[in-house]
Amino acid sequence: MQYFLGKSGKFFKANLHSHSTVSDGELSPEEVKKVYKSNSYQIVAYTDHEVLVPHKELNDDDFLAITAVEIDCTEPGVKFPRAKTHHLNLLSKDPDKTTFGCFNLSHVWQPHSLAYVSEEQKKINFPFSYSTEVLNKAIKLANNEGFLVTYNHPYWSLQNLDGYSGFEGLWGMEVYNSISDFFGTPEDDRPFDDMLKLGKKLFPVCADDSHKREHCCRAFTMVECQKLDYGEVMTALEKGDCYSSFGPTISEFSFDKGKFFVKCSNAQRIELLTDRRYGLRVLKEKKPINEAIFDMENFIRQNKDDEKTAYVRLVVTDENGKKAYSRPVYLDELENF
Repeated sequence: MQYFLGKSGKFFKANLHSHSTVSDGELSPEEVKKVYKSNSYQIVAYTDHEVLVPHKELNDDDFLAITAVEIDCTEPGVKFPRAKTHHLNLLSKDPDKTTFGCFNLSHVWQPHSLAYVSEEQKKINFPFSYSTEVLNKAIKLANNEGFLVTYNHPYWSLQNLDGYSGFEGLWGMEVYNSISDFFGTPEDDRPFDDMLKLGKKLFPVCADDSHKREHCCRAFTMVECQKLDYGEVMTALEKGDCYSSFGPTISEFSFDKGKFFVKCSNAQRIELLTDRRYGLRVLKEKKPINEAIFDMENFIRQNKDDEKTAYVRLVVTDENGKKAYSRPVYLDELENF
């Protein structure tokens, strides 16, 4: 049996997008920890706007603060409600990191956030402009500096395929964002699937983007690794040993001899989607379903010529319409077939 999820059975619950009083959040970093920890989260990425602040003082045996920052670049000359924008989260693989190369002091739009900008950071003046070319330079620089880069809330950002299809080097893309849902511009997985079909290999992210207490604990990423250790968590994320959700949980996603096996919490619908005009699903009949077996032998054989680009991905939907998403599994990854 080849496991994509559930081999160890040990998952840690994470929110990979949150804001505190360091930027425009209403909760202090300590209060953010308290809220998430009381709701069974073990990991929070502190992605305050434009300033990179480690919070190692918050770490304990049951909680890990990820060093991170959210940067943005907005269409010039347009009033903000109609202006297109790009927001990126940079998740540092180094917990001690305090500077990053795609920084521009003029982008620090919260006056009190300036207190968190070091003199060393102020020396960096990345030449931002609203263009794919410049933002690709920012993404490449961030990757070289040891960051995983997530593209945030594409619908809230008023973007379509033309806006994000040219980006290279992204680690993930948000498919659910609690703020977008809260304010009536909900995200879904179509932009993510568009990117996959263009050959971009990235992972789905469900996150809170929490600014207030009521935004917290609505979405999560479950990270599978042996222990709550910064290096292990970041390695697991980088490899895609995780799934994201705003409701259901997945305990197993595995493969053996042409078949995919799924175990999950109570679901109304379990789907195995592909990059082709093909997919399989199991639907609730009289009671919720908790497992499924998908025979994909013919699909795999028919698409062996494209095994580096052809993929399957799992979507689990519960009775409230909430969803969980696996990473894409490419056919060239499959063993024992």
